[in-house]
Amino acid sequence: MMNAAADAIIVINDQGLIRHFSPAASRLFGYAADEVIGRNVTVLMPARYAKDHDQHLARYQVVRQPHIIGKGRDVEGQRKDGSRFPMRLSVGEAQIDGKSFFVGICHDLTAHRDALQHLAMAEQRYREIIQYQSELVCRLDQDLRVTFANLSFSQVLGVAGDDLVGLAIDELVAGDGESFRQLLISLFQSHSEIEQITLKISMKGAEQPVLVDWTFRRLPHSDKYGLELQGFGIDVSERDAAIDRAQFLLNHDQLTGFLNQKGLNDYLKTLVNSSGRYALICIDCENFNLINHRFGFAVGDSLIRQAAARIQSVTDERIVVCRPGGDDFLLLVPIDSEQHTECLVNQLQAVLANAYELGDQTKVNLQILMGVALYPQDTRSPERLPELAEAALLNSRQQHRPCSYFDESYHAELRRKLDIEQGLRNAVTDARLSIFLQPKYDLGTERVAGYEALLRWQDPVLGTVSPAEFIPVAEQTVLGQQLDRYVIQKVMELINIHLPLRQHRSAGCLHIAINITASHFNDPQLTAFIEENLQRYRVDPRTLCLEVTEGVLMSDSDHVADNLSRLRALGIEVAIDDFGTGYSSLSYLKNLPADELKIDKSFIDDLETPAGATLIKAILDVARVFHLRVVAEGIETENQLVLLQELGCDYGQGYLLGKPAPADEVLKQFEMTDVCSQGWGIYEK
Repeated sequence: MMNAAADAIIVINDQGLIRHFSPAASRLFGYAADEVIGRNVTVLMPARYAKDHDQHLARYQVVRQPHIIGKGRDVEGQRKDGSRFPMRLSVGEAQIDGKSFFVGICHDLTAHRDALQHLAMAEQRYREIIQYQSELVCRLDQDLRVTFANLSFSQVLGVAGDDLVGLAIDELVAGDGESFRQLLISLFQSHSEIEQITLKISMKGAEQPVLVDWTFRRLPHSDKYGLELQGFGIDVSERDAAIDRAQFLLNHDQLTGFLNQKGLNDYLKTLVNSSGRYALICIDCENFNLINHRFGFAVGDSLIRQAAARIQSVTDERIVVCRPGGDDFLLLVPIDSEQHTECLVNQLQAVLANAYELGDQTKVNLQILMGVALYPQDTRSPERLPELAEAALLNSRQQHRPCSYFDESYHAELRRKLDIEQGLRNAVTDARLSIFLQPKYDLGTERVAGYEALLRWQDPVLGTVSPAEFIPVAEQTVLGQQLDRYVIQKVMELINIHLPLRQHRSAGCLHIAINITASHFNDPQLTAFIEENLQRYRVDPRTLCLEVTEGVLMSDSDHVADNLSRLRALGIEVAIDDFGTGYSSLSYLKNLPADELKIDKSFIDDLETPAGATLIKAILDVARVFHLRVVAEGIETENQLVLLQELGCDYGQGYLLGKPAPADEVLKQFEMTDVCSQGWGIYEK
């Protein structure tokens, strides 16, 4: 029965030695029974209790006056691992064969203690929540005297919390509080069906009366506090002003007081079918973010307020001014004459371009750009005016002009770029971009020497999109890096499918070049990504060549240098793409860590002129000095091919020699035939 008990049971003799140690005791203290049987029970106690235990036990044997025998008390126990825990200990004495034994029943109080702590914390948190409520909270006894008031109550009335307790609530009313008092008394009537009342009443405030919207509720009877009312009040003195302010901010910018974007949109809706003529001027303060970062947002806000004041100085009440956010302003201007808009634009430029005071005699100048859209000339929908004016502003920025008017062709170009960007994101995600390979030929042997991987995109909505159109869009966003990784992974996947590692290691002309954007080559994760995919697809790194512009290779970036070092250590070659269109200095070649140089097509197009031929010869001569292979790009005529062969150019590619073809088809042909041994006639020209 002792062994089956849930609580720990320990039996000791009159010397304090343990004679019985139940399984529950083993679980509680962490000792096996044979580890403690025969040992003094103090092994289960913290030192401060253990040192006096034997003396207490000996004294009891003499005087027989129990202090703890037959009683329960809370003590600390100590486990085998030295940890302590709270427990309830009840000790009883038993006489067996004339000898005294003491039976201790131990109950672990850890969970109970934790529950009490959590309860205390919860109570404290509840008190803090009530105390710091922005609303007024109080309790009243049956005499309508305050028994509790939170901090907000005290602050609104201007009376210290301790002074509030004991005051009659009607003493705190501004004016006659008798009717208020009678309503509260009615809540205490036992037969009343009314348990709650709501009313507004003026209370004495710290400086002036405050209007409080009160709700009082009768609480259930408490043995400790008796019947009480709980009051919950909201200071509504400034509510009307707050509502007006909130309504104002719903449609207005808090910093300048101008309309916000919503307010302007609502106003534009009222102009639908209007017979009037309007201009919407979009103003942007260039480099405003740099001022925020340099001087702080408080200074930036001050600058915006100064700009707003200047705008107001040249506008009248007929002009609607909006600040949609940041450093932008929109002005909706009724047009009186053809010159009206232009005149206002010039005035705005003049006042906004002057230096701004930032404090401590610091002054800054802002570059102001503007875009203008006209109604109804540019659109019959007033709500589209902000969109069109912003498009004109972008054109102004791109053309480096202080102001531009909306141009439909430029806007169509912007829409096209946006459509391409969104479509390209989906194409990358859905793997709807195709890899094509264009052959590169050894101009001496007229045999295939490698390939260049090219992207092709056939979109279900946009149709066929040229790389010349979508690559620049991608390079202006993070899509450039995503496209690079897409091509790298797809090329390795295709090699793995068509040419196992053991086969393409000996295939000398399987050398595929992949273009890498400048920003991607500066990515510290680039090499790790390539290494991971080389292992994943079991591709020989010597089959890859990364093409980058000369500006990338000459960068001072540590990431570029690290990527170059690690990639070349793997055996991956690096080619200088579009050579001559960047720094255009042959002397830089001596410092470029590259294997191959690709002459840009623009130079090949001029090859048949004396100056063009001389330039190509110079490039070839310098490249030989630095042991660089040279590839001529964009060969399109037989004469270009013959001239390049005569000049001793190493390699060439272009539509004359072979057009790009789907990578699957090229690699299947490579797998089935000895492409390396065949001339350029095998590809469609």
